Amino acid sequence: MIFLCAGWWRILRRSGFSLFPRKPLTKTEIRNYTYEFYLYTAPLVVYEFAGAFISILERWLLQWFGGSAEQGFYGLSYKISVIVFMFTSALTPLLTREFAKAYGERNPAQLRYLFRRYIPLLYTVAAYLAVFVALQAGKIGTLLGGREFQQAGPAIAIMAFYPLHQTYGQLTDALYYATGRTRLYVVLGIVIMAAGLPITWIFLAPPAWLGLGWGSTGLAWRMVLVQILAVNLKHWFNTRFLGLPYSTFLAHQIYSVLLLAGVGGLSVAVTDWMIPVDWLAFLACGVLYTAACAALVWMWPAFLFLTRDDLTAMEREMRARLLRPWSTRLNR
Repeated sequence: MIFLCAGWWRILRRSGFSLFPRKPLTKTEIRNYTYEFYLYTAPLVVYEFAGAFISILERWLLQWFGGSAEQGFYGLSYKISVIVFMFTSALTPLLTREFAKAYGERNPAQLRYLFRRYIPLLYTVAAYLAVFVALQAGKIGTLLGGREFQQAGPAIAIMAFYPLHQTYGQLTDALYYATGRTRLYVVLGIVIMAAGLPITWIFLAPPAWLGLGWGSTGLAWRMVLVQILAVNLKHWFNTRFLGLPYSTFLAHQIYSVLLLAGVGGLSVAVTDWMIPVDWLAFLACGVLYTAACAALVWMWPAFLFLTRDDLTAMEREMRARLLRPWSTRLNR
């Protein structure tokens, strides 16, 4: 292994590549880079520590007021919501890179295009998954945890919408990172976390302690409501920064979920009426719901902030990618 690494190092040196520049940095340059790095990362470090403290405090309050059973219900609902978030979180680093590139090139038109094109699109993808999980919460809790976790249905249904705005938040946060506005990002985040503490107490504490005593369902409501407030506050500042209408994005957040909920509710009603077996009805509902959503997008591309030409181009690209391996094998 050592000889292999040494061989590759010699090849890179011959091609003109050097890991360490031959021209050393001056003290002024080192000082400037260090100060710039400090300005960018120091607020993020404070924010991460504050977020970790608040998260631990909330789980501790749930354990104190609700006990281990409510902790288990919330844990299951949170893990299911993470599965929903996995489908959209992979694109966040790519979008951050594109934001940073456009900002570095002083191209505000490209920034606005990326923000308007991809954020509503990925939000709708997350909404498609979140609505399905929320409508099937009872079946999911039973299938994954057994009859003992049937009571986790309300928490699962509510937490299904947590990754919806978490996706929106990660994508809109990417613009803060790319443009170096980390101080504003942290100030907004800490304000929202501080406002969320009394909400946590109200939802979790028993009535004798001036609370509602909702247990895992209460913590799920707290997570979703605070996430919606935080995301929309940060999003408002971003739309002002880019010169885009905030009302357009806010309206899309509402009507996209309502439309998908209507399609999903109809799919659940049809499959539950026709199929008495839970797991079979769950699978059939997923197929019917996906087909209905695809038809909705095809009839109304503006639902995803797309045009008919965009859908045609995407269909052509997918067809080419699917048929390319087969054509390669046939040509052999």
